[in-house]
Parts: sequence; C-alpha cells; structure tokens
Amino acid sequence: MWYTDTTLTGSSTSPTPSTNIAGTTNYYVSQTINGCESPKAQITITVNALPSLPTVTNSITYCQNATALILTATGSNLLWYTTATGGTGNTNAPTPSTTSVGSTNYYVSQSINNCESYRAIITITVNAIPGIPTVTNTINYCQGNTSTLLTATGSNLLWYTNATGGNGNTNAPIPSTSVIGTTYFYVSQTVNGCESSRAQISVIINAVPQTPIINQVGNTLYSSSTAGNQWYLLTTGLISGATGQTYAPQQIGDYFAKVTLSGCSSDSSNIIHYDNTGIGENENNNGVKVYPNPVSNELIIELVGNKENVLFEIFNSIGQSIYKGNLIEKTTVQTTNFAQGVYIIKLENGKVFEFKKIVKE
Repeated sequence: MWYTDTTLTGSSTSPTPSTNIAGTTNYYVSQTINGCESPKAQITITVNALPSLPTVTNSITYCQNATALILTATGSNLLWYTTATGGTGNTNAPTPSTTSVGSTNYYVSQSINNCESYRAIITITVNAIPGIPTVTNTINYCQGNTSTLLTATGSNLLWYTNATGGNGNTNAPIPSTSVIGTTYFYVSQTVNGCESSRAQISVIINAVPQTPIINQVGNTLYSSSTAGNQWYLLTTGLISGATGQTYAPQQIGDYFAKVTLSGCSSDSSNIIHYDNTGIGENENNNGVKVYPNPVSNELIIELVGNKENVLFEIFNSIGQSIYKGNLIEKTTVQTTNFAQGVYIIKLENGKVFEFKKIVKE
C-alpha cells in the first residue's frame, strides 16, 4: 500500500513523483501478509533545481582570417555543443574558425548536482575584409604649387604615412610641394569593424624647368632647352606645332619660348624681334668677316666697306651676353678670358644681324 502521509488511506497503485517543483517529497509504502500490514517504509524524493544557463558573451564578431580566441563561459562542469539540443557535449571549449564569412552558433551548458542546464547560445560572426578605398594612385604637382587635401572614396577612412603599421589619422593630409621627388601616402577604409588593406597614393613633385634663353642664328631661332619647347609669337600667342629646340619664323615679329616638362611650365624666355630683311647671314654678306675661327686670344670682326657705326654683342651658348662693343669697319676683341665653347655674335645697325657661330679653343 502506498501513502503520501502516514495517516492517510493508502493506495495499491504506486505513485509517480512529480519533478515540476524543486524540493523534497516523502512517500511511504507497507506490505500486508496474512491480513497483517507492516509498518510503513519511507521513500524520500528530492528534486534538485535545474541550473541556470552559464554566463556567456552572446555575440562575438571577428574579421575574416583574424586570430580567434577560445570560447569562454562562467559556470560549473561546462559542456560545449554545436547544436541547440541533442548531441554529446565536450568539456573542451572550441576555438572558432574565421576563414569563412558568416555566422556560426555554439552552445554551452553547466551541471550542478548532476543536473544539466539548458544551453546558452554564442553566435560567432565573421565579417569580410572590405576592399581598399578608391583613390587616384598618382598625383603630380609642380614644385611650389599649392596642393589640396588628398581624397579617397570609402567608409571610415584612415590615413597613414607607411604601408603597414603606425596609427591611422582620420584627417586627410595635404602634401608638401617644397621638395622635388615622390612621397607615398596610404589610406584604408573600415566596414563592420574590419579595416581594409591600404591603398597607395604617389604624390610626385616635379621641378619647374629653367626659363629658356633664346637667340637667333641667321633666320633660325634657338632655345637653350633641348626638350619641352613651345614657341610663341607675341601678337598671336602659341604657334601650333612649333615645339622643337629651333624654330624658323614665317613672319616678322617678336618671338619667345616656354619649356614644359612633366606638366610643369617655365616662365617665358627673353623676346627676340625677328626681321628677315636685316643684314642676315646669307651668301650676299661677304663683306662681314669674323676671324680666326676657331679663336684663341684675339677675335677680329671686320665689315668691309662699312661707313656707319654698328653695335655688336657676343653671347655664350646659353644666351648670356658676355661682351658689347661697336665698330665701323674693323675691331679686335680680346678672348683670352673667354671659356672654351660656342659663341654667337649679333650686329645691329637699325637692323639685326646674327652671325654664324664661332668657337673659342
């Protein structure tokens, strides 16, 4: 006979204890032989409380291929699972993989008094590394020009002066243009807490070309610069196609040149007035003599039969005036102190004459 109390009427049907409520419940049972009932034996049923969930960080985020840490939880006799129910728990906490983008759930329970709790969920999210920001990879400036803030298209930009390492700056830099050369800047973007690789921006500071010096030999204009020339006529501007070191003018006028290299332009050269009706170097100028050529110590300039004062000027190969004088029929110029090289003589008597080159030995 089964009893729930020693004073109550018994039942021949054995009870099934309830486990809905934690605590202790006593049951009693007797046996009867030959109409005689024995004393009641006591059975104590103890229902232990189900443990609470372990304490966990429910959501953990990593960037793809980052180094992940072993999962942790606070509780007793932890068991780790890969499913919410079923399966066999593992006493060793897992280390999440970050090789693939996406979310993975892990589960953990604790056991107290041999009772296992429900399982706490830990969601591991692996975010993709964003692509590098969009930039203009190469920027050119001329030395001394005003530069502007560097720009990039991306989210949460960080600017660096190194390809790796260092601390990023949220403020875009303004390149200096004071020194000729190339400086590299780097910029990354951050999306969902993940920082991209760094895009490189090359800022090239180009030299401003030296101002050319031009001169005239015969009916041809010469620039001291071997490259990057552009010839101009003062009254009409740029002369299309006139980009060589020399230029043969097609009309009377004032001419000058500029030099542009690597996108940087020089100041305008000196101006030469071209007049093809001058004394010009040609076969009819047999009365003009310059000798000896090459010259060592004394240069003689002679205008056979000339009766008017003529001004003359000697220029070196880069157009610098190094000697001035005048003559009527003949003069001697001391050239001992002239450096070796090529020189040009200009004579003027109201019209311009450019003699052919002479050489100082």
